[in-house]
Amino acid sequence: MNRPLTLERHSDLADDDIDARSRAQDRFWISSEYGKIRLSSESSVRIAVANFLDGNPPLDLGERLLRAEFEELIKEEIKAAVACTRRCLEMSRLTPANIDYVLMVGGSSMIPRIKRELEDIFGAKVQITTEPDAAIARGAAVVAAEEWEPFNAVELGLQLSDDSFFTILSRGAPLKAESSNKFVFYCTDPRVGCANFIFCRRVVNGDQAFQTTGEILNVPIASERVSSFRDIDRMIVSLSVTKDATLLCSAKHTGSGEERTHEISDISFGLRLL
Repeated sequence: MNRPLTLERHSDLADDDIDARSRAQDRFWISSEYGKIRLSSESSVRIAVANFLDGNPPLDLGERLLRAEFEELIKEEIKAAVACTRRCLEMSRLTPANIDYVLMVGGSSMIPRIKRELEDIFGAKVQITTEPDAAIARGAAVVAAEEWEPFNAVELGLQLSDDSFFTILSRGAPLKAESSNKFVFYCTDPRVGCANFIFCRRVVNGDQAFQTTGEILNVPIASERVSSFRDIDRMIVSLSVTKDATLLCSAKHTGSGEERTHEISDISFGLRLL
């Protein structure tokens, strides 16, 4: 088992011993979760589990956890979230001064350090919504009840050999599971042994600049040429939207039959009423 901080303090208890003798692991995790929630408003909590380990006598677990200790445990995750926020601003060519309001939702918004980190960026514009735990579920219920339609918010494309941008999913295109499209490409440089499909996004609407997503689909090129010149390194790229609103990309070499697929799961999408 992955030992939490409260058990790390009991170095005399081996993992195998805990696994064999513990009859209260569910109660331990429930108590830990409740303690984590209380740390949002208290500086320390006591995590107590009666009869945590079988024995004669049985062992009760009781440990005090400080908010500072908890925040130290999650500091890397917080740093990653803050870096993501700064990256979003940079990609959108915005500064914190351009943002009027920052609304935090979800259970993690109740962690004081996360709010402090965002306030270091946006100042007093950071607010926590009412009942943040329920905000996402309520939003999902509204979307389902009113049949809102997801649509693509950021134009997606491929970087061609001349460094131009070829659109494969337009901004505003509906993300319907049945929607699909096909394109035909030709590999201009067979020397590298594969055709590279480099995925990009156009972050600012109407701007010609684009950024690569870091995702590349490689399709091997046939070593022997086929008889039909038309099929030399000819690629058919098929795109389809899955039921989870991800983009499934498939590229097939018509000469060799080699096919590779790639799924883009981080599509930026919005919602609109039908």
